[in-house]
Amino acid sequence: MGIELKKIIFALFLLSFSSNLSFAQNSSTKQNFWSFRNNPHPLFYEYSEQEREKINDIISKNGSCKNILEAEYEIYKSRYPDIAKYNDEATNKKYWERYLVKEIVNGEMIVMGACLYMEKIYRLMNLSADDDFYYCGNYSRSPNDISELEIASLINELVEYVKIGYKPAMPFFLIIADNRELIRLNIDVEYYLRKFLEIYDDRKMKEEEKNYFTASLSKEKLAMLDEAVRNKDFAAVLAKTAKCK
Repeated sequence: MGIELKKIIFALFLLSFSSNLSFAQNSSTKQNFWSFRNNPHPLFYEYSEQEREKINDIISKNGSCKNILEAEYEIYKSRYPDIAKYNDEATNKKYWERYLVKEIVNGEMIVMGACLYMEKIYRLMNLSADDDFYYCGNYSRSPNDISELEIASLINELVEYVKIGYKPAMPFFLIIADNRELIRLNIDVEYYLRKFLEIYDDRKMKEEEKNYFTASLSKEKLAMLDEAVRNKDFAAVLAKTAKCK
């Protein structure tokens, strides 16, 4: 592929990525055009026989989470075809997934629960970037190519899941961070995740981890972070975290 063609493709991808960021920043207004609460995804017992067979067939053939999510979204669109009138396909699907995450957090049973984050984790762990591009709570710099844009898009979605309070995504966020490549969390961001899991998922911190945080963070900072955990306010932590070093 010629250099000029690569530049054109990257420019188009960047434009699409920027549009999605703009939509996300204004989601409180635009999402009102389509109400997932008024048009809920069906629970498995509400599926038609044909719909159940479709999902069971994918599972029996060891289909990937990507295959399952695509099939589930097709079921949703077949039930609510009017969603196609609102936004583009990728944006509708992104907000459909976030709606499902909120339903799981609120105690609703959704068929593809684990796939909502596992598919993104799997893709993220199979991507790479230059050593100076990573996420710490902010980005070390802007993405430079299509691969880095995809990495940022996947991380942004995982961050949204954490903001919603979706516990299953948090340990994998920390696992990727342990590799110190794409995710290198600032200490306050790491503390929030570990403390949240300790309180709400009974994942106790090791003694050496507690000592590390106590020695590295001031009493005032720890108090602020503990309050954010109590309020389940990850956004407040991100708003005050430092730039990547």
